[in-house]
Amino acid sequence: MERLSRPGFGSGLLIGGLVVVIVWLGTSGAFNLSSSSHLPYHPSDIASIHLQSEISGPSFLSHPKRLDDMPLELVGGFLPDPLPRPLDQPQSCDHTGYLIVKLKNGRELTYGPCSYPWQISELWAR
Repeated sequence: MERLSRPGFGSGLLIGGLVVVIVWLGTSGAFNLSSSSHLPYHPSDIASIHLQSEISGPSFLSHPKRLDDMPLELVGGFLPDPLPRPLDQPQSCDHTGYLIVKLKNGRELTYGPCSYPWQISELWAR
């Protein structure tokens, strides 16, 4: 009768670490591929984007009319497709800084001020 070899300490540590990482990723929503985290809107549905913090920030419009308005095409390559659903904000949020997306159908999507979907964080950074 042959005895099976037992995994060593290093193998057990590696397997345990992988289990912890997989559980952490699962609870963080990294494996959430459902459409519930996205809205049925695409960049072509956007009429304008406005950045608002303590002072009013720039506006990106599909058809700018004022000198201080910028064309939406400047950020067009950074727009997520489809648009993510805004995140719930914590009760103790004391930040300012909103990214407001106005759609052509009149609906407004407000992202922030404390939590943003990662796609919107990338857009905000640009």
